[in-house]
Amino acid sequence: MRSGSEGVAQDLGSVGPADHEKALAFLYPNPLRDQNVTVRFFSEQAGPARFELYTLEGEEVSNEEFLVQGGQVVEHQFDCSMARSGIYLGRLVYPGVSGTQIRTMTLAVER
Repeated sequence: MRSGSEGVAQDLGSVGPADHEKALAFLYPNPLRDQNVTVRFFSEQAGPARFELYTLEGEEVSNEEFLVQGGQVVEHQFDCSMARSGIYLGRLVYPGVSGTQIRTMTLAVER
């Protein structure tokens, strides 16, 4: 249970995510054996984000849009029950201070 005051999210400076961690985005669990995968990343700006999942042949398996808050770590869960065993490419598109940020990740699915 969260305790403390509520308010607007702010950059925590030295107690927040380290600068090198702010540039990272990753998927977990990886390999995926269940239905849901979580994408974790730091969003500098609030706005719309999108996660796309592709086969290695370039076929789109999933495409989901969601809103993110600025200045915080985002963890968003996706349903990947339609993905069969194999290797997939994830593409994350989200707002950043200097424009749109794009991160590409790999996901292994074991069914």
